[in-house]
Amino acid sequence: MLDELFDDCLTIDPAGRTAEFLKPLPACKGVLLFADDSDRAIQLLICANIRRTAAGRLAQPGPGTVKKRADISRIARKIYYCSSHNDFAGTLTHYRIARAVYPDTYSEHLTLPRQTYVKIESSAKWPFFSLTDKPAVGGGQNLFGPFPSRKAAAEFIQILQDAFGLCQRPALLARGGDPASCPYLQMDACCAPCVGKMGRDEYLQYIAGAICAAAGGVEKEAAKLKDQMQQSAHQRHFEQAHLVKKRLDRLELLGRSDYRWTTKLSALVILHIDRSAKIATLGSRKKIQTYAAFLIKAGHITEFGDFTVQEFGKFYKSFLAKLAEPAGKTCSKEFAERLSLLSYHLYRSKPAGIWLNCSKTQQFPSESEITNAVLERFDTD
Repeated sequence: MLDELFDDCLTIDPAGRTAEFLKPLPACKGVLLFADDSDRAIQLLICANIRRTAAGRLAQPGPGTVKKRADISRIARKIYYCSSHNDFAGTLTHYRIARAVYPDTYSEHLTLPRQTYVKIESSAKWPFFSLTDKPAVGGGQNLFGPFPSRKAAAEFIQILQDAFGLCQRPALLARGGDPASCPYLQMDACCAPCVGKMGRDEYLQYIAGAICAAAGGVEKEAAKLKDQMQQSAHQRHFEQAHLVKKRLDRLELLGRSDYRWTTKLSALVILHIDRSAKIATLGSRKKIQTYAAFLIKAGHITEFGDFTVQEFGKFYKSFLAKLAEPAGKTCSKEFAERLSLLSYHLYRSKPAGIWLNCSKTQQFPSESEITNAVLERFDTD
């Protein structure tokens, strides 16, 4: 099994010199696994330099020094390794190998950032937005994300409630009871379906507008509010126009960088391109840069083979073909784990490579747009 997961394997000679027998290992990013004579896994690592990491883990401590890590040099007899020439490829490879090598305990070998999402069950009698750490696939839920933090997800809900005048105490609305003590009702900060100021059908229209905005339709919903504001002002209902303006201001906060990737998760489509290996060309001593591309679609991740700038036409055809394919089924746990891996890279202060948001059909980039983005981003190649 290990032979199928890794590029190659190096047998460790206990009597050999570390600097010499490790020379066949690549000096690039990747994943390595130390195993014993029986191919039993000892330690799985993701690293920035495979050769250097292997040397460090197998080095013997000098006299009088204490090795902070467990000494695996006495039992390690094989080094399996897999090269990855960019950050996202390395993270994805590490995740897949960990799942295969440690099917029951792989989460202990990974660092999966905890993610928070926003959900709403539109089929409920009184739908409301709430936070969830475990996005479920199917089940009639609308799920939104990703977010850079739990705080950002909570503020996302608050913005929607303010912008659309939604009930801010949905538990009280759902179970019934005396709403007189609700501060939002007293401040006239919601549409007050709890006291019959608005019927369920009309309230569901407000919910539909909020769902549309949450899924990326902010401009569409903002245009509706602008029309309402202008009509109120034209009719000299200035107080009403001012209230609508406050709602519009809140809605426009969804344009913040915290929400630049947020959409309905089932519609999430992102294209990521980064550098891969440099390859030799026939008749030339100069190596050519290749690129790796990844399509993230509704939680599924498709890897395209490495290609050069001259091969973008072939890659783009494969990209369009994958876009047209329906998303396959996946379990909720895998779905959440892949989104966690994605979010970790999306919201880094300086994400590596190119990340293109293709979540709206009208925004699928053309072949020339992708080519120009690559040439501009990697203009030193």
